[in-house]
Amino acid sequence: MKITKTDLLIVGAGAAGSMAAIKASDYTKDIIVLEKATHRSGGALGIGHFTSEINPLCNIPGGPTSMEFVEGYLSSSSGWSGQERPLDKYIIAEEFTPIVRELESWGLEIYKAGDGTWDNYWHKKIGERMESGCWVKGGSMKKCLMDEVERRGIKIEERTMAVDLLTNDGKVIGAVALNTRTGELTAYHAKAVVLCTGSSSRSYIVNPGKKWFYMRDMGTNSGDGRGMVYRAGGELTMMELIRTDHMNGNVMARFWGGSAVNHKGEDFLAETYKKRWSRSYAMHEEEEKGNGPLFWDSRDMPQEGHDKWEAYTSDEKNFPDVVLTETYTQKGQDRRKGRYEFESQPIGFLGGPVFNYYGATTLPGLYAAGDEIWQDSLSGAYVFARRAGIAASKYIEGQDEWTPIDEKQLKMISDTILAPSKRENGVPPQELEEKVRGIMTKYAYISKTGGMLEQGLKNIRRIREEWEGRIKADTPHDLMRWAEVRNIMEVAEVHMESSLFRTESVPYGRHFLDRKDYPPQHPTWHRQRVVVKREGGEMKVFKRRTVEQRPPTLEEYEAVKEVKP
Repeated sequence: MKITKTDLLIVGAGAAGSMAAIKASDYTKDIIVLEKATHRSGGALGIGHFTSEINPLCNIPGGPTSMEFVEGYLSSSSGWSGQERPLDKYIIAEEFTPIVRELESWGLEIYKAGDGTWDNYWHKKIGERMESGCWVKGGSMKKCLMDEVERRGIKIEERTMAVDLLTNDGKVIGAVALNTRTGELTAYHAKAVVLCTGSSSRSYIVNPGKKWFYMRDMGTNSGDGRGMVYRAGGELTMMELIRTDHMNGNVMARFWGGSAVNHKGEDFLAETYKKRWSRSYAMHEEEEKGNGPLFWDSRDMPQEGHDKWEAYTSDEKNFPDVVLTETYTQKGQDRRKGRYEFESQPIGFLGGPVFNYYGATTLPGLYAAGDEIWQDSLSGAYVFARRAGIAASKYIEGQDEWTPIDEKQLKMISDTILAPSKRENGVPPQELEEKVRGIMTKYAYISKTGGMLEQGLKNIRRIREEWEGRIKADTPHDLMRWAEVRNIMEVAEVHMESSLFRTESVPYGRHFLDRKDYPPQHPTWHRQRVVVKREGGEMKVFKRRTVEQRPPTLEEYEAVKEVKP
């Protein structure tokens, strides 16, 4: 196996991976970024999901202060989840606006007001939480990152998928990656690694058949980072909390007017916000009560609102290669004359590697950012990618010697990944993926019970034992699909174990858990997170108390303001 040395290895070239590389390049030029796809199409910004607005923008004219933003956040549904780290939000409030100015200098196109300033907004009470931000041309977001990466001469290795982390004595020292066009493996020996592989979108069957990747979030995101961290012995947390989205509808009634209504025409969200339930949980419960389907009703919205909506969302994508406004045209829908149905589907989990305020995970030498960790927003991706890139670079400065590669581990990874290519007979990895996602859809969908989760776990483990040795890969692309389904299985098992362990429902926050056999929240779970790790070949699941749910002090922010390794 070829071995390539680099100071810093970054896995994933989406928003977080690109930003981590850019910021790290101020400290070291010896950087390699691995991207499973191409840099142009990698990550949520590259294909399928452009954004037309960015938030929060704080400490600017017409916007909140950092403390006002955090107080608004904690008074909302998200703050009532009992699992937040409020200092994360303060860090984002302080550090995202300067990053947006940088993005603009690199080429991000931001809509301007008549006086030439950003056309920003501050909605002090908008549904489940306060919002402040501005409108951008989403198509320019990934391009400006690509241009800056190219200007800095950062090396991107495309069509190269990291399949497992390299460790020695508990420290991460690189990764093994698969060239998805040649089928060759390369060991990247690094002094530090930053994981930015995105969310775990491909866990359920939301659109069977030829439209398996036709989903709200990135269909290529198979939980690769979470699978690698788990196998390496790192801690994962909050993996029981699911996120659903109601495509084309979930933000419309918040920003633009109109109402989110059930089939009776009732604006059910108004009552929801009084309970401080999350919007997604409330929509799910409305359907569970038999009041679906749900709609965005904008027939009473003023013409000015419709015109502004069309101007600002003309390049936002919520389907692969179809801009948001075009979806209405193709379906013959006129928002001025009729209601538009929400399409509900699960799009991933909140959880990921446990990390500190600098992006460091529980494995020395390993950092994470973006949807890899529990910061599922563009602002969180950029802010913690910046921190992770800088922290990893500072960590490298203290690594004078190269920790040697464990040759036995290298051989084990090679044998595992390449085994399907050496079998004469077998089944394609796509069949195994269908079975795993089918089990998740039947036994661990949006609503859950202990009995179903227990049976789902039995089925997952039986399928793993029976099928892993039967997978056959005819092409390098099949090897990639095999590497992906390994991670899909890990994520599925971790999610079901975490959901079974948490004996309560969590209706608050952007992500939730709906245990039908434990409907209310329970005091014994207040401020408790579920943590999962692999230890001695076995999955360990336990509780860990999180921080006090209050706005941080300025002194607390000052203590973490300077990024440390």
